[in-house]
Amino acid sequence: MPGLDEYYRYLDKQDKTRKPEAPAAKNGVGKNGKAKKARLPEGPLPGSVQPGVRYVLKGGVTVAVPVAPGEEEILAADLLPDPALVEEVLPDSLPSADDVSDPPLFFDENDSRNGIAHNDVSVPDYLPQLVEAAEPTEVAEASTRPRRPRSPEPAEEISDGDAAALWKRLPRHIQLLVGMTPESKEEPAQKYYSRGFKESRQQLIERLLDPTMTLEDTARVLGVCPTTVRRYTNRGVLPHYRTLGQQRRFRLSDVLAFLEKQQKQALKRRKMLFGENA
Repeated sequence: MPGLDEYYRYLDKQDKTRKPEAPAAKNGVGKNGKAKKARLPEGPLPGSVQPGVRYVLKGGVTVAVPVAPGEEEILAADLLPDPALVEEVLPDSLPSADDVSDPPLFFDENDSRNGIAHNDVSVPDYLPQLVEAAEPTEVAEASTRPRRPRSPEPAEEISDGDAAALWKRLPRHIQLLVGMTPESKEEPAQKYYSRGFKESRQQLIERLLDPTMTLEDTARVLGVCPTTVRRYTNRGVLPHYRTLGQQRRFRLSDVLAFLEKQQKQALKRRKMLFGENA
């Protein structure tokens, strides 16, 4: 084995064969003022593997030692693995892709004894059963019919004498309008209009003589607050009907009949308290 003397001689030869490096320009700038590219040193880079050299660790430092031509083949043979060992590690035949199946998620020896396959998944008994949701039921639409009073009072029967007395109490212009009866069922004015009338003559007179009143109008006519009018309607003593927007509406005839009834009840209570002389 060559000694250190031969190694040092080898290093001296390497230093002599290297070309002298050109002096570096100051601050990396050449004669023409352009920056020069740094030249890499020739020869093997430090840390690279060189042919014909083996590395030996001496005193904690790795040292490159030249190797004779006969020793290179011995080192290469030592690095190669033994073919017999490779055959033992590798199996004779590798399984194909068709033979490989997905491994089971879990395997228990008790399952194979009980006849349960590996791919079968057992569901616990404590899980609740699925229940199908019922179909949504249709919501009935609100009726637009007018509300009936909670405790409607029966209408008083009017005799012929009372009807005649009421007729005499009506104003003269009302008696004139109601007493006029057309000779034929068809109104003479209908001939001059292509569209038909929405209401008859009797209904027109009733609408004009018996107009519709709002809650405010009724409260002002009766001389009470709107809350009192609502109480009258809830008790069923004052007839009314509701619009599509659930607003209370009143007829003038119903309001006048309610006033007349209230006056009769007040006169009756006074007679009971103070006698017939009241």
